[in-house]
Amino acid sequence: MTTTVSVTSNATQTVTAGDSIKPIVFSYAYMDSVKVSGVPQGTLTIAQNKNAKTLTIAGAVDESLSDKEYTATVTVYGPDNNATASAKITVKHKPLVTLIELVSGNSTQTVTAGDAIEPIVYRYENMKQITLSGIPAGLKGTKDDNAKTYTISGIVADSLTDYVYDYTIAVTGLDNNTSATGKITVVGWSSSSIASSSSEESSSSAESSSSIESCSSEESSSSEASSSSVASSSSSIESSSSEASSSSVEIESSSSEESSSSSAESSSSDANQVVVTGSLKQTVARGEAFETITFSNVRSFNRDTWNIWFFNFKESGDVVAVEGFVHEGFPVGTAVETVTVNGQKYEITFVVTAPESSSSVASSSSSALSSSSESPVSSSSENPLTSSSAEPESSSSEGTTVAMSRVSNPLSMAVAGRTLHVSGASDMSVEVFDMQGSPVATFAHVKGSVNLEMLRQGSFVVRLRAGSNSLVRRIVVKR
Repeated sequence: MTTTVSVTSNATQTVTAGDSIKPIVFSYAYMDSVKVSGVPQGTLTIAQNKNAKTLTIAGAVDESLSDKEYTATVTVYGPDNNATASAKITVKHKPLVTLIELVSGNSTQTVTAGDAIEPIVYRYENMKQITLSGIPAGLKGTKDDNAKTYTISGIVADSLTDYVYDYTIAVTGLDNNTSATGKITVVGWSSSSIASSSSEESSSSAESSSSIESCSSEESSSSEASSSSVASSSSSIESSSSEASSSSVEIESSSSEESSSSSAESSSSDANQVVVTGSLKQTVARGEAFETITFSNVRSFNRDTWNIWFFNFKESGDVVAVEGFVHEGFPVGTAVETVTVNGQKYEITFVVTAPESSSSVASSSSSALSSSSESPVSSSSENPLTSSSAEPESSSSEGTTVAMSRVSNPLSMAVAGRTLHVSGASDMSVEVFDMQGSPVATFAHVKGSVNLEMLRQGSFVVRLRAGSNSLVRRIVVKR
């Protein structure tokens, strides 16, 4: 009696991990016992049909199995001999579906250059590689493998102009690829007209107040400054011209010292030292371009404050240039901007003045100029306006010189965390606008401070009013 065994059904097959195999049928003759080996892990079993003299392997393979080829061998033991037969089972891993989906934030946003976007968070599954493209400068993508999230966040570069950025997140997986898209619309600072339009009332109010105060003899120091400017414009007033010339020499000397200082810095032979070209302290009228300030040998650069918001920072290699012009809506006064270059802090101080045409008005005849050379204007210790008011007849008969001085705005504001601190009046109104000029919030009868917890992170324009005075500032609200 010869013992035999052979495969009669499904000798070769391919199955996906987690699925059941097609039953493998073996036929035998003269078998006393049987042994099965080489089958994949799972719920596979072997069943015997004595009447049909068959052995059948059936069941499911484990879903965790990866790609592999298995040889299932059946060994039959008989009275006089043993026999074997084999079948091949090729297991393919269970397909992993790669996906990415938005879980928080808005994939379509509009943001002003210089502001932070609302973080956009995606969740991914079965990812091998992820790539982000098409975002504005200043933004970045961050992957968290533990949470399986990908977040787009950051502050849009303030140098960007109006543009619509269509971004794409491309995800590569083991068995399939997928992607997610979004849109970020950047509005350049020059497109936001609210600062300019909101400042008109402030500027107008300040100029009106200035004109009234200039007529008061009590403002002697302001009057002297106005008289000096009037005197310097008259070539026939020898004494005043001398004073103006002397003043001019002093200014030029001071300017020369600054220039010399800048030159000394720029001539430094140390390649790692920051070289500053241009004056860090400037006096510029609204609407006029200011002297470009250049930082060279820059390894790291950070803008610490946003007090002088019209600054245009341009980076090229290891050089950062600050250029532009004073916005017409920027308030008159002194403003300080702080930057950190290579770990060292620098202060840029601007004294912003009103345009020359709005700060003084002079009308005189040649005879009046001749007469004025004999007047007390030549004495810098006397108040020209007081002297003029003491002799109204001679002044009006030969010509009139009117000098106006600007009075500083008593209102002020500062942001600390999520609180806006205001001062300068006991009863004020506060209006908050977004950078597109739309009203965001209004507060009446404010004294001391206002809570800004309701505002999102980013830049806003605030208008402060008290009586005939108003003040407009751009503020940045942080988390």
